[in-house]
Parts: sequence; structure tokens; C-alpha cells
Amino acid sequence: MTGVVWLSYGVVAAFIVLVLIMLYVSIDTKNYQKRQQQIKRDVQEHTAACYRYFIEGDDDSCVIANTNEEFEAIEEIVESYIAYVEDEAILTRIYQYMDTYYSATYRRQLRGNDTTKRINALYQIMDFHIISLLPEVKEMLLKKHITLKECFIGLKIVATLEEESTYKFYVHHKSKLAANQVTMIVNCMTDDRIYDIVDHEHTDIEWLVAALKVMAKRQLAYSSLVVHELLHHDAQIVRDEALQVLSAIGTEKSLMDFEEYFYSEDADSRMLFAKLASQYKLEDVSAYLVVLAQDKSFLVRQAAIHAIAQYPKGQEMFERMLETIDDAYMHDSIHTYLKGGHEHVALD
Repeated sequence: MTGVVWLSYGVVAAFIVLVLIMLYVSIDTKNYQKRQQQIKRDVQEHTAACYRYFIEGDDDSCVIANTNEEFEAIEEIVESYIAYVEDEAILTRIYQYMDTYYSATYRRQLRGNDTTKRINALYQIMDFHIISLLPEVKEMLLKKHITLKECFIGLKIVATLEEESTYKFYVHHKSKLAANQVTMIVNCMTDDRIYDIVDHEHTDIEWLVAALKVMAKRQLAYSSLVVHELLHHDAQIVRDEALQVLSAIGTEKSLMDFEEYFYSEDADSRMLFAKLASQYKLEDVSAYLVVLAQDKSFLVRQAAIHAIAQYPKGQEMFERMLETIDDAYMHDSIHTYLKGGHEHVALD
């Protein structure tokens, strides 16, 4: 009997706890909704003044947030401008405004114990170019115990605001960074800095490879002579990335100089050859591309078909290949590519 009584008490206690939790969640949700509505009202209230201040240069329209909701509203407005405005003078005015009036807020967040707030502050420092906080970011990067996220964003901030110092801090953390993270850090730098790395900084393979990836992405052609020299680098990954750059910017060398990639047992090398082939006249590369379109590797076939599609007579060549070559995989790859509606397929 006593056990039943205690069980009843337990059920009642559990019910009370559940009710309290539901009540807390309900109140918290209402407070959140109320806060979001206030932020929305503040955005509407300050949008016109921010336009006059940032875009028209009207100093009398400068808005300074007095509440947390106003602060978040200003952040939202500024983020929308940064996403679409390309005028350097306007962007500089926005960055100076955020640095002048809100760097103290981001500094407090950066020094706090809340990891989420610290990371949020780092993102805002990067997006809003809060240059006055660069020393604090550098100090953070010299610490032994910081999260990978803080390390990664911190390096992107340095690469954005003081690119010449980036490598020193990168070396301090390179062992914990993935290759794609190194590329994203290097991608924060200017074209001139990318050229400097490709032209002169060849000791650190990961650093050089990241710069070559960015060079290909941006189609930077100024250092093409050095890129050709890197085709003979000791590291295969550097040679492959150099070829990737040439496939993006073009080369004056004969395609026959790259035939080792065509005959390679490595599928990635054959794929690189297919990409490079699109830089030449169709009559000079069609035989190569027809062979690669029948490759055992799906990625190689895809690269070859994509290369063919770049040419004005690509559609005609596809039709001829479908009529004369009995290769089910090639047929499937061509049909899949065409059904995808790729904008690169040029129709006569």
C-alpha cells in the first residue's frame, strides 16, 4: 500500500514538472516572438535613415542602436547592404560605421565565456571588417586552446584585413586544418597576394595548392609562365592543380605536351586532360574527347561530355556519337547531360 502511495506522489510530481516545463517553453516562445517582432519594427523604422546615411552620405541620418533589438536590426540592415552593394566607397562607410559604434559590443562577446557568442562575434568582425579588433583576433590565434571554428574564422579575418600576416598564423594551426579550409582562407586574399604565393612561395605544398585552386577559380592569367613551370613540380598534386589552372585560363602549349594525362591510369589525370581539351579547337581534340566520353570512369566521361558541350558544334557532335558509337554508358552520360538542361550546351 505504501508503495502505491509513493508511486502516486511520483506521478503527481512528474506531472507538475511537465506542466512547469510546458509553461516555461510557452513563455520563452512568446518572449522570442515578441523580440523578433520588435526587431522587425526596428528594421522598418531605421531602413530609410540607413539608406540616407550609407548610400547618400547624409551624416544627420546616422542611427545608433540603444537596445539589443535595435542592434540586431542594424546588423540585419547592414548585412543586406553588404550582400548586394559593390561600391567600395559605400562599403568603406558601412565598415567604418560598424567599427566606430559597435566594436565594443563585439569585443565583449569575443572576450566572453560563451563559445557561440564568440564565434558569432568573429563572423561579424569578418563580415563588417571591424579592423580595430584585429589585434584581439591575432591574440586569440596565438592561444593553444581555441576551437577549430574559432581558428578557421580567425584566419579568414586576418586574410581579409591583413593578408600579409596570414601565413604566420596559418603555420601555427595548419596541422588541424583540412585542405578545403586552407583554400577558403587563401580565397579571402587579393589577386596580387595569390600571384605572390604562386610566383614565389613554393615550400609549403598545401599553401601553394590552395593558391592554385583560387587562381583557377578566379581565372587569374598573369602568372601563367610560372604555372607552366609548376607542371614539372616534384609533387603530383601541384602538377595536377597547375594543369587545372591552365584548363581555366588556357595555354599556348600543344595539347600533345599533355598527352601523359590522357594515357594515365589515374582517372583524375584523364579528367584534367578532358577539362584542358576545351581550351583548344574542336578539330584538334575531338578524337581525344570521343575516347574519354567512353571512359570507364563516370567523372571522366562527364568531363569529356562537358568539354564537348562548350563548342558551337557540340550538339552536332553528340548526335554523331550517339548514332555511330555503341556504348551504353556513353549514351546514358550524354542523355543525362542533355536532360539536365546545362546552359553550356551550345546549339547551332
